[in-house]
Amino acid sequence: MKTHTFLVLMIIIILVVSCIPSLYPLYREKDLIYDSRLVGRFDIGGDTWEFEKLDWTKPNDFNTDNYKTGKTYRMLAWQDEKRAEFVVHLIKLGNNYYLDFFPVNYKIEYEFLYIHLISVHIFG
Repeated sequence: MKTHTFLVLMIIIILVVSCIPSLYPLYREKDLIYDSRLVGRFDIGGDTWEFEKLDWTKPNDFNTDNYKTGKTYRMLAWQDEKRAEFVVHLIKLGNNYYLDFFPVNYKIEYEFLYIHLISVHIFG
């Protein structure tokens, strides 16, 4: 009985503290918030994340029509020579803050692989 309870508890802890993928956003536009403290560069264990406020009036390599809230961040993440770009939204649910990462401008070289992947929102 104790082993079963321990395993269930560990699974719940892992699910609660990990990033969760979703096909749909976790928020409505009215739930979005902007916090200037998120803007800047962060070094996270060998990765670098750089947040800036997305200015949809500037030309971008992706369709910014979906991000005209004024509460959208553009995040560049890189590790060594590898680079990734995301559109990020900050939301507050209850007393907790969450980030919604959505990949943009990614390139997959092999088309067969591309048809097997789905762009999803990642919440953390």
